[in-house]
Amino acid sequence: KKKKMKNDAVDEWIEYYDPQNQASYYHNHATGETRWVKPGDEHLYESGSEGSDSGGEEESTSHGNNSNVSSLGLLSYAKTNFRKPKERALKKARSYEERLCWQNEPITKPLHPLSKRLTPEAVKAYSCILYYMGDAQTSEPNLISFAISLCEKALADEALVNEIFCQLCKQTTQNPNQPSLVKGWQLIALLCGCVEPSRQLLPHFQDYLKSNADKQDEIGELAKLSQQRLELTLSIGPRKLQPLKPEIDSIFNKTPLIIRVSFLDDTHTALKINTSLTSREFCNLVKDKKSLKNATNFSLFEYLGSVEIRVLKDDEQILDSLSRWALSDERALKKKEIKPEEVGTRFRFVFKPRLILPSMEDVDDPAFINFLYIHAVFNTLCGNYSCSDDDAIRMAALQLQVSVGDYQVSKNPAGFVSNNLDKYVPTPILTTRSPDDWEKIIVEAYKRLEGRKALDAKLEYLAFVKKSPLYGASFFFVSQKQQFADMPENILVVINHECVQFVRSGMSKGKIAAFPYSEVLSWGYTDSTFSVIVGNQEKQHKIKVETKRGEEMCGLCRGYVDSIIQGISQQS
Repeated sequence: KKKKMKNDAVDEWIEYYDPQNQASYYHNHATGETRWVKPGDEHLYESGSEGSDSGGEEESTSHGNNSNVSSLGLLSYAKTNFRKPKERALKKARSYEERLCWQNEPITKPLHPLSKRLTPEAVKAYSCILYYMGDAQTSEPNLISFAISLCEKALADEALVNEIFCQLCKQTTQNPNQPSLVKGWQLIALLCGCVEPSRQLLPHFQDYLKSNADKQDEIGELAKLSQQRLELTLSIGPRKLQPLKPEIDSIFNKTPLIIRVSFLDDTHTALKINTSLTSREFCNLVKDKKSLKNATNFSLFEYLGSVEIRVLKDDEQILDSLSRWALSDERALKKKEIKPEEVGTRFRFVFKPRLILPSMEDVDDPAFINFLYIHAVFNTLCGNYSCSDDDAIRMAALQLQVSVGDYQVSKNPAGFVSNNLDKYVPTPILTTRSPDDWEKIIVEAYKRLEGRKALDAKLEYLAFVKKSPLYGASFFFVSQKQQFADMPENILVVINHECVQFVRSGMSKGKIAAFPYSEVLSWGYTDSTFSVIVGNQEKQHKIKVETKRGEEMCGLCRGYVDSIIQGISQQS
């Protein structure tokens, strides 16, 4: 189909129709020039931007808050990296300026030359952008799901990251619809906190953000936010998992997220955080909240109920954990392993000491002493630290002195110990006496502590637990098959300031083998194993067990050995 027309009575143009793209284009046989925009309508487009990437006959008029293609810094990138049209389509190919401008129709091909596997994913990504921005109609009421899906696609394959960033730049360039434009910039800000562009795209994309950050409107604010989030991503690396709705709402509404962290005494606190916070930064927030002078030896742990799962690395973004928990809940719900009301309640963060040394008590830091005390009480009551009956009685009395103060009949009625015996007596010896007998002897010891200050009581409690050979230890459930003959397959590896031990699981914690660090020659891990080489220069033996926490275990060995070396250096 063709139609002749005159433009200023000088050049002869012929209008053609492209059925594949369902759009008209214009060719001048005298000059050989081809355009998507009707000759004479160029004034409708800033920077010579003409037409739409889908080929639709959409007039993209200038908008006051829109970016100018020539100022993007993206044009040179597009000319080098965008998909090149096939030779037979060169005459009707859209200019790079046109391909970097907003359109309200889906694309059939990606902007970049992608593999056959990724091409449909790029097209779907563009549809997610259109649906979220309101440039295309959808029956899905939850538009946030499109934002989540877009992040998921970018995180799933690095090759899609540049494509999605460029798609977003395209949709926020010469967009005539202000609400759509704002939502497009929301997506840019969201993506900047999840992934980073390639080295080739990065400087051009940063120019794009900069060219919009000076605007005194909502677009300028979102561009500044995008710059901040991108800078953090470049510093700490991309996310591992896509963000969830609460996080996205926090970003878009510019409100802080509230995250709850627990402690080993079953208390907790809530903290306001930004969406790019790392585990170490979160620990520092807890430090300030709890008036700790130093949190170097503290870490953030993931728990499933009462079971410790793992420790977070210092540079991990904690919101990745929330995304992982949500996916785990979703899978468990589908398998009917949990009830709907359990979703979102199973996992938690726990803040506690990771590396404990005997000389760590600092009486000038009562908050630090309190955390060591809480850690000691927890491990004593669950049976990790063994103690005699006499020590257990004295330690229970010290607990009461810390929590209640001096004994008073009005504050300590009959049954106040026996009804809460598991809070005072270690589980392994809980049934060796009747509840009433335990209360009688504990209260007698408690009365003798009258006048004892809480800090002094905590320090005395810590002095008791230091008698345990497992004091300050971290416990790891592992599997072994041939390392220790006649031993069960499931055992514990226990690592503390003195040695690496292999013990039986269960209440007894019976020792299988123990190796002081003078005999630990090296250690290592894989994704599924932990190993140590023990012995001396003449004879060595390798012990290898199965666990997914090998990296944590190696980190503890390294930390304790470093502290030993540092202590020797200070003495010399």
